[in-house]
Amino acid sequence: MGPTVILDPGVLAAPETEDSIQAEPLVRRIMEWSRAVREEKWVKVALPSNARTQLYNCGVLPDVPRLKSLLRGSGLLGVYDANTLYGKVQQVLDGTSRIEDLLAVHEVLAEGPTYSPDLADRYPNRRLQENFENILVVAAACCTFDQSTADLLRIGCREVSDDGTDVLVRSTVVVAETSNGRASLPALPWSIENVVRLCSSIAQLVRTLDPLSVWRVASNDRLIHLAISLKVQRLLRQDGKPSDISSVPAFYVGTEFLDSLKANEAIGDGRFAATTLDTCARLILWPQNADLTPFYEGKSRRPRLRSGDGSEALRIHITDAKRGLRLMLWRRPDGAFELANVGNKKELEIANGDPRQAWRGLS
Repeated sequence: MGPTVILDPGVLAAPETEDSIQAEPLVRRIMEWSRAVREEKWVKVALPSNARTQLYNCGVLPDVPRLKSLLRGSGLLGVYDANTLYGKVQQVLDGTSRIEDLLAVHEVLAEGPTYSPDLADRYPNRRLQENFENILVVAAACCTFDQSTADLLRIGCREVSDDGTDVLVRSTVVVAETSNGRASLPALPWSIENVVRLCSSIAQLVRTLDPLSVWRVASNDRLIHLAISLKVQRLLRQDGKPSDISSVPAFYVGTEFLDSLKANEAIGDGRFAATTLDTCARLILWPQNADLTPFYEGKSRRPRLRSGDGSEALRIHITDAKRGLRLMLWRRPDGAFELANVGNKKELEIANGDPRQAWRGLS
């Protein structure tokens, strides 16, 4: 499973009274998560299958009349359109995955759950509060038997601190029903004691993801690019410099890069995975410090250029051991690197790939 956000339906809940102070935060949350569902294809956003019913039964479904009244009372009716906002609510409710399918868990019942820090009264509506706590228990239970879930899972909720909030969940599971494909569960009852992390935006998710955890589950070019970008940001933070996504130099993931990583134990649980990720990130961030070697045309000393776009072929060592793993890349005419492939010293060939299809990512 890649980066995943289980969205608490309460983020879409309209105020139970026409509280103008809460109008703008609600609009911001609707805009944030509808954009995430629509545009951020590298992350899975999931809701409980009964999310719409939960909001309706709690009397807080943000339908058009309620949104219009809220916008009018807060002076925002001329700034936002209630029908447009409701369309974005629909995008979130209808365009997300379902928790039950994504985590292969249909039901978890737990006794005496406790949370640290205490999350009591996060919602004045008791039923919304219970729904939120149930999501925490389901997430904590899933983390028990899947460490990658623990590393990449977040709970999307109302505003939390800039770096997210870690919540320690303790409970005893008395009922757990899973679908096909989920590993066998411990005999009931069983105890859970796991940390789940809350976030209130995709930006927070990005800041709190571990680069190597993403690299280990990367199954497409988007996740490869994300993992390298996260590693670059971590290196920037260690250097005391600004470290948001805009600080990452532009680079591309070539169309044959992923297959070459798999073939050379350089991704997933491969023994060269961490070293390869680190090499890629340091090259992207500090190319002036990289010991880059050109490819040449035949026996001449003319640098090899890719036909079609004139990119220069280069290589750099990843390991100096017997395997002699190397990273092959193209330096495009604008200076941006395209990661072409990885190979050992006996396979010193650079993959042409399709430069038009290379993934440029989020930067």
